[in-house]
Amino acid sequence: MESHEQFPGVLITPPCIVGHLKFASGKEVLRLKFRIWPNRGGPIETFFCKELVAEIQQHDPDFKDWMIAISYKVEERTVKVAAKWIWQRTENSKDKKI
Repeated sequence: MESHEQFPGVLITPPCIVGHLKFASGKEVLRLKFRIWPNRGGPIETFFCKELVAEIQQHDPDFKDWMIAISYKVEERTVKVAAKWIWQRTENSKDKKI
């Protein structure tokens, strides 16, 4: 079972690849995106990183765990609020008047 399947309460969506860069030197950078609930990065920093290092070391035995960088960014949500506060309602609004 994959790490992201073991911790369903941590992830909002399954992880995805958002970038893959190849440099002239032969080095590669892979950017993965995890959408997680706030303060839930522990499993990513521990279990998933260990799985990732083990997988990469099968192809490149010189790969070390310090070569993985983890950063956090708050993603802006674009959600429309359906209900309005009482003081924001207009006469033309279909909302029930109180």
